[in-house]
Amino acid sequence: MTPACATTIARLVKVLGMLGSAHAGERAAAGLKAHELIRRLGLRWDDVITLKSAVAGENDDNWKKMARHCARAELSIKERNFITNVLRWRSALSPKQRQWLEDIYERVTREAA
Repeated sequence: MTPACATTIARLVKVLGMLGSAHAGERAAAGLKAHELIRRLGLRWDDVITLKSAVAGENDDNWKKMARHCARAELSIKERNFITNVLRWRSALSPKQRQWLEDIYERVTREAA
């Protein structure tokens, strides 16, 4: 996970933690702030939940969703070949392959914002 991704996740976790506030105004502000953060990144909530699961390794099919998302973006030739090959694989990614996919995915979603 890149430092930027870790920082964004930490910020989102902090904001979402405020949803447990006893004050309705704080809960509403936290929900709005979380929503704005996700939109500013060019994501939807299902993208965030899918990405988190893929990073945690909880659902190995999520890397395929990430690869399909990247396949629709403008990529270098090296990245395009990697994504094309990843979409054909039937086994799990190595840690190095997963990291490269996550880096491409993060850049693609950031550029779309």
